[in-house]
Amino acid sequence: QEPTDFSKGVDDSWHPAGEKEFKEAVGEKKIKFKQWNGLQLYCDDAKLFTALSKALDKAWPEGTKLLSGSPFPKGMHVRIVALKSAESLKAYWEIVKQGAKQLHTAPPPEALYSGLLKAGSTRWNLPPTVLLRPGRVSSSAAPTRAVHDLGVLMASWSCSYSGYGSPEFLAEGFAGMLERRSVKKPAAIVSHEK
Repeated sequence: QEPTDFSKGVDDSWHPAGEKEFKEAVGEKKIKFKQWNGLQLYCDDAKLFTALSKALDKAWPEGTKLLSGSPFPKGMHVRIVALKSAESLKAYWEIVKQGAKQLHTAPPPEALYSGLLKAGSTRWNLPPTVLLRPGRVSSSAAPTRAVHDLGVLMASWSCSYSGYGSPEFLAEGFAGMLERRSVKKPAAIVSHEK
């Protein structure tokens, strides 16, 4: 299968277009939504939304400054989604898989979804997505986790046209730098098992 040509930008119309559409797509009544230029946050918990917003208000501009702009193709958004309900997460997982299909890439494996339900977070490069499950990832660790995974995605996309194949030390180092610059008291997180 031919990789998508991102040189002319990305058609992001496969994703629900805003707060109302997102609520309908995942079956939630209360969703908080915030958008930066190239980054979107969806969250079903008001307190967590505030904490994530504060961290991302610092992380996104800092990351784009360090990289001399967004590393993502024109029209592509990074999405950070925090949902408590396994059913809502599953509905959103199907949206991410549809996005991968539209972008002519492999969908995320179901093992990542299972890991999200158990561990509380996961990410996927194409479409660039960070998923959090409040309750499984603590509210004190969630901002660190969101910023960390955003940093990994930014570093990966700055090295590769599809976000895959970047050196792990570079992605993890950039993510750690963003954490230190964006989260007041970063939580100790372990990114990789063992």
